[in-house]
Amino acid sequence: MEASKLLRTYSAFGKSELKQFSAFVLSPYFNTHKHVMQLHEFIIANLHHPEACTKAAAYKYIFGKGKADEQQISDLMTYLFRLTQKFLAVSNFLADPAATQLHAANELRKRGMKKELKKAIDAAVEEPTQSTFIRYRLFEEADLDFISSGVRKPDDNLQKKSDNLDQFYFAEKLKNACEMINRNRIINAGYKAQFIEPVIEIVNHNEAFFSANPAAAIYKNIYTSLTNPDDPLPFAALKELLAQNALLIDSAEAYNMYSYAQNYCIRKINDGNTDFLKELFTIYQTQIAQQRICSCDTLSEWDFKNIVSVGCRLKEFDYCQNFIESWKDKLKTDVRDNAYQFNLAHLLYEKRELKNALRLLQSVQFTDIFYNLSARSIMMKAAYEEEDFDLLDYCTDSFRAFVLRNKDIATLQKQSHLNFIRFTKTLNKIRIAAVSMNKATYYKELDNLESKVNSSKDVTNKPWLITMVNQLKA
Repeated sequence: MEASKLLRTYSAFGKSELKQFSAFVLSPYFNTHKHVMQLHEFIIANLHHPEACTKAAAYKYIFGKGKADEQQISDLMTYLFRLTQKFLAVSNFLADPAATQLHAANELRKRGMKKELKKAIDAAVEEPTQSTFIRYRLFEEADLDFISSGVRKPDDNLQKKSDNLDQFYFAEKLKNACEMINRNRIINAGYKAQFIEPVIEIVNHNEAFFSANPAAAIYKNIYTSLTNPDDPLPFAALKELLAQNALLIDSAEAYNMYSYAQNYCIRKINDGNTDFLKELFTIYQTQIAQQRICSCDTLSEWDFKNIVSVGCRLKEFDYCQNFIESWKDKLKTDVRDNAYQFNLAHLLYEKRELKNALRLLQSVQFTDIFYNLSARSIMMKAAYEEEDFDLLDYCTDSFRAFVLRNKDIATLQKQSHLNFIRFTKTLNKIRIAAVSMNKATYYKELDNLESKVNSSKDVTNKPWLITMVNQLKA
């Protein structure tokens, strides 16, 4: 085995994982091979110096003097590599309580520990967010135990096993159909959900059965809202189902369901229906109140931004301020500072605290392209509104240079920002020249600019530009 393969695996571990893996390698339960422990020590010592991780160097570290036996070292590396895979499997298993419950039930049944098995299954199936698939498997264990007892009398475990399998299947079928629609929109993959019409019909005609687990009904309404977005009823039903049942659903699953509701609102807003701004904000507020805004206990920086952005558009400034301060620690550490300072600056700008917004943005180095573009846009708008002409000249020139030289910005996005910069410079020139223009020329220049902005398809911050033109006309 090549050392590079082992190094790639080690490099994929975080600091805490490396500590845990070291304990794993040194545990006699998982590894009793002394030379493998020594090879692990060698890899850890040279992890940041891959050129030093040669087989000859590893042999010398483990065995001292003598001619290196490449095959022996290769065998040790293979063994250690397999330990990394076992560690990942064990870590994944231990991080999933449902898997632990299921395997424990399986072992209790095999050992004939009937009382302990019943107690374990009863506790597991009663957990509010337990998945229907795990419940199906648990009732399967209970049914197998009943069969082995040889007792000939009615028992409800088979029925519960069957019901949970049905609830899981129909929910999963609809979930996959929704994802197919999403991906077809993004990459035109041509996915087709087979037999989806009878699935929807069955869910529609068996509300009582599926009410025991709301996932099927939720995904049915998501599917219908995707395929028939002009019908308001599926979206209304979706909102109600999520508000009533999200706490009974695994947090990651609920997050996925809410994402569909958010995207529905965003598409409506993009179509010009601004009433859905309030709908979107209400959905975010509900998620926050239910603690269902995080995926894997981490808040996405884009959810963080969207909540602040929508809240600012609705002038919910106090709510946004409290949200920013209360939820910033849920962001990943590598994006936390950028996300926090950008969104706080955005809030300050919308509150018309322009100098404070500018001061905050000028003190931050934005390395991410999104934050760089967005921060530069806010700085430029604030400088214009503050009538800080020197700063505005600096912002427009540096912004234009950044856009032109950055190869990671898509062509369409690049043109949109360049148009915004050009129109803002023209707007400022008209404002400055107003004192030397006659009224007819002044208004003609503004009308021409407004016409160009409105007719341009690719321009960021178009509503702001039109608002600024109208202010000069007033």
